[in-house]
Amino acid sequence: SEEYKISVITLSLGTIAVFQNHCDDVYMPVSQSLESAVAKNISVTIASGNGGNSNGISWPACISSSIPVAATNKNDYLTSYSNYNDLVKIFAPGTAITSTCFYGTYCTKTGTSMATPMVAGAIAIANQYKQLTEKTMPPFEIEAVLKQTGDPIINLPENWKRININKFLNFKRADLNNDSQVASNDLALLLGAWGNCEICPEDLNSDGFVGDADLSLLLESWSSL
Repeated sequence: SEEYKISVITLSLGTIAVFQNHCDDVYMPVSQSLESAVAKNISVTIASGNGGNSNGISWPACISSSIPVAATNKNDYLTSYSNYNDLVKIFAPGTAITSTCFYGTYCTKTGTSMATPMVAGAIAIANQYKQLTEKTMPPFEIEAVLKQTGDPIINLPENWKRININKFLNFKRADLNNDSQVASNDLALLLGAWGNCEICPEDLNSDGFVGDADLSLLLESWSSL
């Protein structure tokens, strides 16, 4: 990653078989390779699959260190073909996407394979922006913020989001309720999450615990943004 400045790997492939839970033990060499990439702050986006399954996603998207991507259409509806379940954190447009094709031409394709590079591109932009502002974010934090700043999917509960890179770039971490100010409502959210928190927006310093350090960061950002 240091030599070639790699920040994200994207895989538009997967099995017909789907998995309801993490599948790191299916083929350990691949799982270990993804873990190695993430350890070097390289995000790995993988297509969730096109079986229209709402209870499972394809391998290798189900590997715990990956960012599985499901698909919406351009009107922010879940597509009929996209696999998704609780392992999926992020959605992106995947229907009727114009892209480059073989022999130097352009064509229109549909599938989670088209949604996945959308997320990879967003992560690349996010990393470049963070470098310009002299900030760094590990892959799990980028994923969490992309989800937090995403737009609702019309026919799914609000815990699934379609990426919105503009909102990501304008994101202020302490603005927990996304109302463009850091104030009492954000304080209430942080206090409500006090304690152990593996990955949550209230964990402002990403140490796995919502506590005094996060409270200090919130108070430092207090006032309108």
